[in-house]
Amino acid sequence: MKANAKDDAHGDIHSVDSFLQPSAFAAYGVTDDLSLGIRVPYNFRFNVRQPNDANTAVNNLGDAAGLGDITAFGQYRFFHSEDNLTNVSALAGLKMPTGESTVRTRVRTPIDPDTGTGGAYTRFETHHQPGSDSWDPMLGVAFTQGLGQFSLDSSLMYTFVNQGAQHTNLGDIFNYNIALSYAVGSGPVRSGLQASSNNVPLTLVLELNGEWRAPQSTLSPLTGRGAVDPNSGSNIVYISPGVRYAGGSNWNMALSVGAPIVADHGGNQVDPSYRIVNRIAVTF
Repeated sequence: MKANAKDDAHGDIHSVDSFLQPSAFAAYGVTDDLSLGIRVPYNFRFNVRQPNDANTAVNNLGDAAGLGDITAFGQYRFFHSEDNLTNVSALAGLKMPTGESTVRTRVRTPIDPDTGTGGAYTRFETHHQPGSDSWDPMLGVAFTQGLGQFSLDSSLMYTFVNQGAQHTNLGDIFNYNIALSYAVGSGPVRSGLQASSNNVPLTLVLELNGEWRAPQSTLSPLTGRGAVDPNSGSNIVYISPGVRYAGGSNWNMALSVGAPIVADHGGNQVDPSYRIVNRIAVTF
């Protein structure tokens, strides 16, 4: 995902040039209805910037990169029609504090002339760290309806975010998605987003991907009170056309390019400009 850059100090709050997140997924079908899996991301935030304390200039803090938090997930299909074209599943997950949360910037703190202390590299704030150091459970539901050469897929997922590194809570997350798939050529597709539909070589997909985030807050260890960051919290919706190609019975790949059509932010934040998602799936 890439964000538009600005030179104004006030507009550069929480600003990065781009965010890259390659991830490895592994899942196992315990039964026809139950799947368990794990996701391991590696996060890159390029050219992190924020205003200095006096709001007179922009500090270029460098890149924040490292292992992200691992997520364990499960999917249980609790309803399906006799023709297997209608499916409803419950989703659950747990993001664990396994990522790096102590990555430091390339900007040194000033040296105190009285004590001679300082001059050390500062630590990125939690929202720029590869990992948040928090335990975050997730609950959701997914729905699929096959319609001949078309397929309708949707999902809802709510993440309950807890306090993590630097006494920071990054705010709950609600993801909501809907996708319409079309199988090019003859033959129905049961789900254009699943590896089990490799009987169709080429599938066109149009998605709406929404993400609502609550404002983040920081708890003071001295007073026990939380301070809400006014420049946080958002609701962003992408429209994402894409394509999926199945090159054989056991693998497929998908690519989508999303552009934001809704970008509501709390306070001063930079709008994202686009998002690219690429996936390669292999079944055994």
